This record gives sequence, structure tokens and C-alpha cells, in this order.
Amino acid sequence: YLDGTAPDEAASARAITRAGAIVDANRIVNRVEVAIADTAAPPRFSLDMLRNGDGVQLIGLIPASTGNDAVDAAVAEFADGVEITDMVELADHPAPDTWEDALAYGLRALGTLPRSKVTVLADRVEIEAISESIEQRATFIAALERRMPRGVEVVLDISAPRPVITPFAFR
Repeated sequence: YLDGTAPDEAASARAITRAGAIVDANRIVNRVEVAIADTAAPPRFSLDMLRNGDGVQLIGLIPASTGNDAVDAAVAEFADGVEITDMVELADHPAPDTWEDALAYGLRALGTLPRSKVTVLADRVEIEAISESIEQRATFIAALERRMPRGVEVVLDISAPRPVITPFAFR
């Protein structure tokens, strides 16, 4: 008799093969069970936030512990009455360790940058924005670099318009 629990099908087959090398295979009674593997991987939490003059759009999957209300309240503070489109789904899985810090930083960045796209992941915040001048770009970058969270990678891509050069000049 073969009894017990094998971690996977391959281990169960190896046990039967080894037993068959010692005892006639016809005499083996296989009662080995295969352990049920947890194949469900935790979801990849992400939140994409887009802000422009027309409104704020939110889309993504966030932990249920964070909740839509907290995100909506944070966005409403700087939305200035523009329309907020919330397409955020919740998943009842534990939040990664750095999720709350990354989300707080992403929401602060969205509040600072009037025309921007902010993507929040558990360990990374990606920010794309447009400034009105080179000076404003420098101000935005300085403000965002001052408040970077620990353990979260931040990618800043803030563009500024190039100075206009006239194709002609009068003497």
C-alpha cells in the first residue's frame, strides 16, 4: 500500500515508479493523494488617474481595504467641481506593504499637476504631465521629489513647451 500526500502529480508518479521497482507493480495499491495547489495568484493592484480641464478619470483595481470612498474624497479636494469618472474595482485581497504610501503619493501628485496621468502600482508610481513653462516644470519636479515615499520607485516625465523661435528678425 502506498499512502500519503504528494506535493504534485510528478512526485506521486515517482513514488509509484520507485515502489514498482521493488515490488511487482500489480501488487501495489495506490492510495496517494495529491495536494491541492493554490493556483490563484494575488491580483496586480493598479490605479490609473487622468486629470485635465474637463475632469478626472479613475480606472483600475485597488484593495478593498483602501476603498473607493477614500480615493474619491482625496480627488474631490482638488477637482474644483469638475466631473469625476470613477471606474475603479475593488478586490478583497490584502494590500501590498507599500500600496498605501504609493497611493498617497500618486494622489498628491495628481493634485499638484493640473494636466497629468498618474499610474499607481504597489511598488511604483509613474507620472506623466505637461507644464506651461520651463519654470513651472522645475517647480513641479522639485515639489514631487521632496515628497517621494520610501520603497516606491517614482518615474517622472514632465514636459514643458519649447521656446518659440521666430523664423525671421527685423533689424
